[in-house]
Amino acid sequence: MIKEVNLLFKIKEVLTQTYPSTIRFCHDIKYINGYLWLYMYGSLDSGRILKVNPNDLSDYTEIAITGSGKIVASLLYAKGFLWFPYEYSSMKIVRLNLQTYEYKIFEGIDCDKLTKPQVLLYIPETDEIWVSANEGFRIMDVSGDLNQPDWTPKNFRNYFTFPPSGTHGKLYNLHTGFYYENHVYYIGIDRTDEFRKSVGIIKININNPSDYRENGFFHEIGRRYTTDDSTCFNGNVYIGLEAVIPHQETEHIAKVNAATLEFIDSVSAKGIPNDVCCYGVFRLDEHIAALFATEPGIIKIYDQNFNEAGSYVFQNGFNKANEFCRIDDDNIFITFWDTNGLKISKIKIEKYTKNLIDGFDSVMLEGGLIR
Repeated sequence: MIKEVNLLFKIKEVLTQTYPSTIRFCHDIKYINGYLWLYMYGSLDSGRILKVNPNDLSDYTEIAITGSGKIVASLLYAKGFLWFPYEYSSMKIVRLNLQTYEYKIFEGIDCDKLTKPQVLLYIPETDEIWVSANEGFRIMDVSGDLNQPDWTPKNFRNYFTFPPSGTHGKLYNLHTGFYYENHVYYIGIDRTDEFRKSVGIIKININNPSDYRENGFFHEIGRRYTTDDSTCFNGNVYIGLEAVIPHQETEHIAKVNAATLEFIDSVSAKGIPNDVCCYGVFRLDEHIAALFATEPGIIKIYDQNFNEAGSYVFQNGFNKANEFCRIDDDNIFITFWDTNGLKISKIKIEKYTKNLIDGFDSVMLEGGLIR
């Protein structure tokens, strides 16, 4: 008699690639039109986009965005173009043609009050791109025929600076975000002072951006949290935590109710040191995949209640796993935050169930039973 069934994951590394030391610090990776597109953290003079063949990781093209300043935070594919923010003297937006590699920098778009632009989100219902930053966000109208040579964003509207969150401080550095059930969610830092940084989350109605709800948690003195990639499904938000707490147990992932923004639970990852960051959590069907800044990097898979369902330690030299892109179970790509040059690992996963049958463990893999 089967008493319990658990879905587990076996992870296998199938392909790796190391790039020149001039190509490093990947901040985001997307699969678009048969290729991987990565944005690489640039100097103050230029940034670059990397186009990579997922079947042959050594086949790549560099696209330099000259004079753009720092490319920061996220890539967005919307309306046939790749969009990303950059920061120089003030925030600007870049739009890249994926076929010709021609790009246009939209300047003078009244973003001078925003620093450190972070996340771009496209809202199809309103034909707008939302841009988050340190202090708040703006909404950019991208309606019309973008292929016209004189097209520019119609306007930016609804600039917000967030008020203090109760007694906790001010929400800032909106570092990650997503669109879920007619609301935009941004996650950042709820700061009281330089010694206390906690997690802040805000939920904004796309039809009335002045209608928003926010919350903060982990306010204990001495705990310093920033947030990284997060995901949302089945009514819950899962947040990757970059915590710096060397001498006490550290939460690596938090779970929050998407409707109320109330904190539900957190997990301190088994085998991960307290002073190691979780660089992000990503949806994997009905599970979440978490990446850790260990040396070498580690990926862990959890169910929605934080029961560990799989784990893999990457090969030596592939340190600080930080970005995740899934095409299918046989094509999952992980990048690493390495000063010696970008590294990409291609992994595949196999799913199997572990059943407790009359007190014995058994494994079911592709229809076969092992006891």
